[in-house]
Amino acid sequence: MKRTGSSIGTLASDAAVHVDVSSGASRAGAWDGCAAYRLATGQPAVARQSDRHESMVASFRQLSEYLVSLSVGHLSVPTREKLVNNGLSVNAYPVHYGGFVYVGKPAYVKPEEADLAEIFRIAEDSGVAWLLFEASGATVEGLTLYPA
Repeated sequence: MKRTGSSIGTLASDAAVHVDVSSGASRAGAWDGCAAYRLATGQPAVARQSDRHESMVASFRQLSEYLVSLSVGHLSVPTREKLVNNGLSVNAYPVHYGGFVYVGKPAYVKPEEADLAEIFRIAEDSGVAWLLFEASGATVEGLTLYPA
């Protein structure tokens, strides 16, 4: 392939690309002119945006933690009140519809609240790091349900 004047290069998709090597101008349709120029001149390609995106996605997956949404019915009334008033013995983040409770992986502390301690044991054995208690959360068969 010539490196002076005009040149025709071929992309991996076999789409022809016209590159004016002297100016770097390209008529590659949707292709980036710089990428077409590097292809036509034999310069090394740089990481594409999609490669960087995939790398970040992989990092997010490595950093991710499981969260389970449970019905507040699995908490006793006193524990629900503590959750709403940010008074639990563990890290909790109340919201207007329930709250997030941090379990940890492994569990960083055992809750003083017996009902929550039971849920923590199951969460830890399941690899769950976060619990979300909300009215529309799931009920789990075999796990105690408390009256409102």
